Amino acid sequence: MRYIAFLIFAFASVHTVESQSPESAKSQIIDQWTAFTDALQRAGTKILEQSSTRDDIDAAEANLYLVQQLSAAVAQELDEYRIDTPLLRIGATTIHKWGLDSSEAKYQGAVIDSSGLYRLSGTLGSAQIISIQSVMSANTFKSYASIDQTKLNARADGSFELLVGLSKPEDWHGPFLQLQPTSNRLLVREYFGDWPNEAPSAFHLERLDDAQAPPPMTLEKSAELMNNIAQGFARRAPFWNGWVQNSRNKLKNQLRLLVGNQQGLSNNAYGDGWFDIADDEALLIELEPPKAQMWSFQLGNYWWESIEYITGLGSINSFQAATDNDGKIRLVIAKQDPGIRNWLDTGGHNEGSVMYRFQNTTTVPTPSAQLVKLSELPSLLPRDTAMATAEDREQAIGVRRQHVQRRWAP
Repeated sequence: MRYIAFLIFAFASVHTVESQSPESAKSQIIDQWTAFTDALQRAGTKILEQSSTRDDIDAAEANLYLVQQLSAAVAQELDEYRIDTPLLRIGATTIHKWGLDSSEAKYQGAVIDSSGLYRLSGTLGSAQIISIQSVMSANTFKSYASIDQTKLNARADGSFELLVGLSKPEDWHGPFLQLQPTSNRLLVREYFGDWPNEAPSAFHLERLDDAQAPPPMTLEKSAELMNNIAQGFARRAPFWNGWVQNSRNKLKNQLRLLVGNQQGLSNNAYGDGWFDIADDEALLIELEPPKAQMWSFQLGNYWWESIEYITGLGSINSFQAATDNDGKIRLVIAKQDPGIRNWLDTGGHNEGSVMYRFQNTTTVPTPSAQLVKLSELPSLLPRDTAMATAEDREQAIGVRRQHVQRRWAP
């Protein structure tokens, strides 16, 4: 924590004087910037020193992961500074990946003041699941109440209005999402299963009570914001490292159900694991399909970022997967294409994380995992296993490209 202490000291030593000269101001802003970049350098170096990447691709992704985390820390701090103007911002896309972002989801979030009253309105799209949730995401993360599309009382044209606040106004008789005193962010998640045929919703968030805009910027305030950004980066960049190392050490080529998970929605079941395969190996996953609205499996890298699922096949869901005639689902994680429809492409990685989600589920079957040679697959799979040609892969990726253009369109 010495780099944070240094940063706070450096920023605290910067103070403004009304009659200061331009040269004095220049000196102060240079000192601020130097303290800021020094703190980032110390925090980033510590994270890299503590990493234990094994393959070149994981090492190559390291610095880019830190850059994305810095970008996220900047965005969050400046967003919180303008809490008077709540804006829903799109989360993980092809950038800003962390916490093994779901390949099926469109994430939107807005910083909110728990004492405020908000209206979320718009027109619902056709995603399988649309969920709105209040959370706390400061030094830690905690999920609170949520409401899905079935309780939004949407009109025939899909339009709706939802009030969000600590207490429901007496004259409001529509849907309401109650905040907690520590709520500081509103999350909107849309989960897509039938990618060729589903479209996102249109949302509009506004604050109904008065909120005062921040005063003009000062050197003291900019120093405070930069200090908070540096501390946010130092906290968030290594946040998932413990989870990754635990999975890597204890779940090598295994899967487990997460019990008591607080990161997502209460009606979802989550599981994770770790694949560790050679170029000529595969991890064969077998499960009974859960009785769920939808389910998905996806892969992540050493840094717990989703592996390519737009121009690659790093994920699969219940609408995309083929079911064998015995009613079971069999998935194959491999670096090379095994020619099987239910292939999870590692995108050049020999190791990484596995995450599965059963959403709106009433059963939680436990998937099995078996490390095998690629050459052994034909003898281990049913004769009716669905296969895929190069043309099939190209078509599947084309569908993915078209869908995400709709999902993340402005």
